[in-house]
Amino acid sequence: MDYHQGKEHRTIQIEVLRRQLKIAIRLNKPLVIHTRQADEDIVPILIEEVPVHWKIHVHCFTDAYTTAEKLMAHFPNLKLGITGTYLIK
Repeated sequence: MDYHQGKEHRTIQIEVLRRQLKIAIRLNKPLVIHTRQADEDIVPILIEEVPVHWKIHVHCFTDAYTTAEKLMAHFPNLKLGITGTYLIK
């Protein structure tokens, strides 16, 4: 989910993400999540669609610390990739 350029395609991004999550879970694959400026959508979508103990890597995380806290509190196997960009916000 990437709203960096705007939310014009928000509905499409949400629909596609939900379909991709369902496919990955059906195939028993770990998840690599890209999220940028989509804090309000990514947390509820992952909580609704992904089992609690699923392996998730959120790469290049640059969103709010509160989003990271919510994700890590809910998913014990979630890992965050923090970039230098996050550190200089």
